[in-house]
Formats: sequence, C-alpha cells, structure tokens
Amino acid sequence: MKLRLIFFVFLAFMPISNGQVPNTSILQLIANPQKFDKKTVRFQGVVNIEFERNGIYLSKEHWENSVTSCGIWLDIDPKLAKSRKWANGKYFIIEGVFHAEDKGHMGLWMGSISNITLLQVHEVVTPQK
Repeated sequence: MKLRLIFFVFLAFMPISNGQVPNTSILQLIANPQKFDKKTVRFQGVVNIEFERNGIYLSKEHWENSVTSCGIWLDIDPKLAKSRKWANGKYFIIEGVFHAEDKGHMGLWMGSISNITLLQVHEVVTPQK
C-alpha cells in the first residue's frame, strides 16, 4: 500500500506531455467551447478531486464556492482520483481532450476534459522583497 501511495505521489509531479500543445485558459474554453471541442488543450486552474465533484476551476474563490459555471469537469479514473484528494485547492496545469457537449456530473459544468495526459502541480513563485 505504501509503495502504491509513493507511486501516485510521484505520478502527480511527473509531466507526461510532449510539449506540443499550446496553452489556453479556462476563460477561452468557456467563451468559445466549439472552437476547442474534441481538441487537446493545456491550461491551469484550481483542482478539486472528490466524488461527483472532479473539476478544475478558474480561481480559488470559484473553487471555495463551487462555482461550476467557471469550471471544467475532469473525467478522471476513480482509482487515480482516490489518490489525489490532497490536490484539492491547489493550482494545477492540465492537458487533455476538451468536450464542449459533455457538461460533467448533472450537467453543471462548462465542458469536460478526458484522456488526461498531464495533471501537474503548478508551482507559484512569489517574488522576494
């Protein structure tokens, strides 16, 4: 069990992407969903991994208040999701296929991401004074 936990923690910090996908934003996905439909996208946001609430939000404020109109559903394998609850409330970079018509659990989200190839903590660097 301990070895499995170490593997999943290692996997969380390991980029799997080949770097060929241009960066976009949640705002662009929400504003122009058809433009990105069924395309591989890379963007960042605040992750929540929880039963029936797997998503990535525009900001911590949206995450704290469960504002799904500013979020994208994450289609994550339940076994992988189980090991990532420590990720809640942290900024992540994600890469996967965007689906404009799939609105996630109960149709509450602004789209969904499947075939996730990158889910990596985005380290925020604060400037030194």
